[in-house]
Amino acid sequence: MKTLAMGILSAALIAGPAMAVEGIDVTKHRNAVSALLAEKAVPWNRVERVVVEPVYRPNAPITDVMAFVHLTQCRDGYLVVRLNRAGDVTQSYTRNDCKIAGFENYN
Repeated sequence: MKTLAMGILSAALIAGPAMAVEGIDVTKHRNAVSALLAEKAVPWNRVERVVVEPVYRPNAPITDVMAFVHLTQCRDGYLVVRLNRAGDVTQSYTRNDCKIAGFENYN
């Protein structure tokens, strides 16, 4: 787990400024994504970058966060991890040609 966490920490993490304004600790989300990848045996050296974006709802605070994990084996797709505000994973799946054992895939 420590090696995987270091891989995610060294991968580019891009988070929207709105999350800081809302007081969301992106570190918790990054750690949850690292733990999920470790659980599914996805090597950290396959992570190119992780883009974290808040889920907006009209006239409401941010309640959910989406992490888009771009992996070296996925040229036309990515792993999507949905997390709640506290950093707990609520859903995960892959998109397009990104197929990883243990994750549902949606085109």
